[in-house]
Amino acid sequence: METNAISEVAEVFRLLPAKFHAGRISKTLVYYFSIDEEKWTVTVSADRCEIERGKKDVEADCFLKTSTEIFLTTIRGEYMPSMMDVVTGKLKTNSPILLSTFKSVFS
Repeated sequence: METNAISEVAEVFRLLPAKFHAGRISKTLVYYFSIDEEKWTVTVSADRCEIERGKKDVEADCFLKTSTEIFLTTIRGEYMPSMMDVVTGKLKTNSPILLSTFKSVFS
């Protein structure tokens, strides 16, 4: 089951470039995702989107650390993370605002 869940996370990141909307941001932003054992870096700018497995050597503007379950159910629109998820450590981020920006670039 876990192998299947990991491949679902990889599939989300594989499909991101097709959902990218150019022009929705004006500066380059680096996002780092730690989804259980999977690590991904997403760099977006006004006209491009770059997805890389693993963590890049540059400091991310925004990071998200959470479980595969929370990540996938949020992506599917089945769950909306709350402040309680942050307080209990189920979801960690340094910038909820930049997570909203990320969502707007890909929705």
